[in-house]
Amino acid sequence: MNRYTYRRRLLGSAALGLGLAMVATQPARADSTCATVFTAGGLGGDCTNPNGNGHAEISGPLSLGVSVLSPQAVIVFSLSGASVLTTGYVESTTAGKGVISLTTDQAFSYVGTGSTLVGQATATNATTLNLVAPSITLNSGTLTALGDGSTALSVTANGGAGSGGINATINGDILSAAGPAVVLNSTAVAGTQNVVLTSTAGNDITSGAGTAVTISTAGSGSVNVNLAGAVTATSGIGVLITNTASSAGVSVTTGAVTASDSGIDVQSQSTAGGVTIVTNGAVAGGTGFGVLATTAGSGLVHVTNNGGVSSSTGGPGISAVNFGSGSVLVDGNGAITGGSVAGSNLFARTTGGGNITITGNGVISGGGSNGILASATGGNGNVSITRGGTVSGEIGINASALGTGTIGVTTIGAGSTITSTAGDGVQTTAVDGLTTINLAGAVNATGGDGIDASATGTGGLNRQPADHPRRRGHLCN
Repeated sequence: MNRYTYRRRLLGSAALGLGLAMVATQPARADSTCATVFTAGGLGGDCTNPNGNGHAEISGPLSLGVSVLSPQAVIVFSLSGASVLTTGYVESTTAGKGVISLTTDQAFSYVGTGSTLVGQATATNATTLNLVAPSITLNSGTLTALGDGSTALSVTANGGAGSGGINATINGDILSAAGPAVVLNSTAVAGTQNVVLTSTAGNDITSGAGTAVTISTAGSGSVNVNLAGAVTATSGIGVLITNTASSAGVSVTTGAVTASDSGIDVQSQSTAGGVTIVTNGAVAGGTGFGVLATTAGSGLVHVTNNGGVSSSTGGPGISAVNFGSGSVLVDGNGAITGGSVAGSNLFARTTGGGNITITGNGVISGGGSNGILASATGGNGNVSITRGGTVSGEIGINASALGTGTIGVTTIGAGSTITSTAGDGVQTTAVDGLTTINLAGAVNATGGDGIDASATGTGGLNRQPADHPRRRGHLCN
């Protein structure tokens, strides 16, 4: 009888050109109990629950759809909505059922500031807030997914040229107890807009199983991430970003990031865009990397370590690699700690002629076979290392360059000690380029020489001070 009544209202609304689609009030059950209502701008759902009451409404210039009986979510919005406003509290307790789900063919805005959406532990394999539109702007509010395999926030921008963008502001805590926390996808190859993710201080993102923040783009837009709130992945990667060859650059700035796998993992396929990562809080990886940054083109890979970067049982604290013709720059004064199975505590490589520059202060240590490994392979890229603070590894600093590429190793200040535990303190390998070594601090080498500088071609050596030991007969200059 209720359904028939709403159908009559639908016919009346259609005659007025509203094109509204409504279904009946749901029977009382463990999920929030919601009733469809007319609002000033369109349609909505008023919801009640012992844990709190809430409201969500959709508006737009064209046809609007709302359902409070769908198995997909407590409230489902559809057709051609342009915006949704959510207030108060709404929850789901049913397996496979999210809280709010929207699909629209219009550029879309979601405002959930101050609201709380919760998928309880029994709402397994569900998405608390799911948005699909050509382009999307959103303010999240607080989102919680407690069920196994559930996601707190999923956003898909499927628009082509002139759209495909996501601008997401996290202004409440995001928690997935047993699944990914935030997933942003721009899926159209023809999409041209950017993906932007921002969190304000005190609004944290936490995943209990899976990646805390996942961003992927298929179009030509850029990715810009600025997370002032903490990011925690207790069983996965902290921040993971992937794109395609046509994509523009990636920029990531974070506060504290803690992950059981890699802290920050950016693997760009862009042929022109660079990768910039700035860590303003401690970034701690587990079995993976502290920070992994790669690209495949002419853009710069730039990692600025302000807060300290580490890996506990995995690879390098920082791994920065350019597989194209671009360069690599690692700077900042934070400490770098490699994992217990790290090949190097700080690893930097170019493969197509780009330069490598490593600067800054702070302790570099860990389980790596190299404290710093900087290798310019392919082309004539130069390697320049200028560090204050201590550097340690089985080999302290290991630098190499091909062709006419030059190598420079400089330490600043008497406290800038280089320590090797099973090899040379400083080991350099050049071909036809000049090697310059200027060490202000001590070199403590166990199992090798203080300095081992070699050139397989015409490269020469400029070393200061001249009394640092080197392996006899191994230098060509």
